[in-house]
Amino acid sequence: MTRDERDYHATLDWKALLDLSPILKLRRKEARASLRRYLTGLHGAKWEIDAVHFLIRSQIDEQALKSITADIADTLEAIAARAMTPKEVCKALNIANQERLRWTKDGCLKTSGIVSFKKANTVSISTYSAHVINELTKDHSLIEGWRRKD
Repeated sequence: MTRDERDYHATLDWKALLDLSPILKLRRKEARASLRRYLTGLHGAKWEIDAVHFLIRSQIDEQALKSITADIADTLEAIAARAMTPKEVCKALNIANQERLRWTKDGCLKTSGIVSFKKANTVSISTYSAHVINELTKDHSLIEGWRRKD
């Protein structure tokens, strides 16, 4: 979030925000939709392709902006922290599904839970901790080590 004193507005740089979190980048459509829902009706919010601009008219508005910023951070953090599906894990780590399955079976890649949903039958899929996957995206040497081991 930046503030331009001359024009009295703040800018949320959407692209820079997504670059900070690989998981949020994967879920950018959901994050953007959530942010749009939150900002709907907020007076003076203007969307561009990679940014949102807010008007700041006084000290009171600046306090409100801090509250809005905290709410936005909480909303996006909840999206980024939610357990990941196998498909998201493969995308985030740039691995094949077979590697994910093998490393899960070997115990290298630990699951965090199971999600079940009903189609014709009940389908259950393993989920993975977003925090753990985020750490693995920062250092690919561990994944390369698993590949060498296989």
